[in-house]
This record gives sequence, C-alpha cells and structure tokens, in this order.
Amino acid sequence: MQIMQNIFKKISWWKLVPDSTILQSGHKGNVAARSEAGDWLIAYLSKPEKIAISLRYVSLFKHSQNSWIGPATGNMLKAEYKIGQNNISVEPLYWTDAMLLVTADKK
Repeated sequence: MQIMQNIFKKISWWKLVPDSTILQSGHKGNVAARSEAGDWLIAYLSKPEKIAISLRYVSLFKHSQNSWIGPATGNMLKAEYKIGQNNISVEPLYWTDAMLLVTADKK
C-alpha cells in the first residue's frame, strides 16, 4: 500500500478522470486515467507489452517527465517513447506489470 501511496502523492489524485480513450492498444487488463486539466496521465499495464497512446497527448509527452514504475517495488525508470503517425508508442522494460506516469514539466 505504501508504494501506491507514494505514486499518488506525485499527482493530484483527486483530479483523476478515468479515460478509456488514452490507450489505443494493449491487453484488456490495462487501464488509464488523466487529470482534469490534462497535465498528467497514469496507466496501469497488467503485463509487459508495447502500448499505443492517443496522439491527443503528444504535447504532454514532449514537455513532461515520463516514468515507468514497478508496482511491486516502487522502482522508477525513465520511460522512452516514440511518436508515430497514428499514436505514441511506449514499451515497459522488464516488469511483469507496470505503471506509466507522465507529468507535465513545471513552468
């Protein structure tokens, strides 16, 4: 529980809005949410796989901190992404499940 608490301390969790349009591909167990203002998003991947994220979030990805978080350990690694013609592709490294946290750079 401490790991999840630490993750949600990084965002304004009370502004969390579940959004099924964020993930364009992936396993049925994957879920995603964003903030009301669109300045962060978080996604849970139930198994390691490449996912496609809507291009609607391209500006956020270009000006953000992107991290993979291992839910079991809380370990964080920089999340690399590739912007394609139809989506933003992101792939976790090696965990059995993972969380992607994308937060806008502070101005």
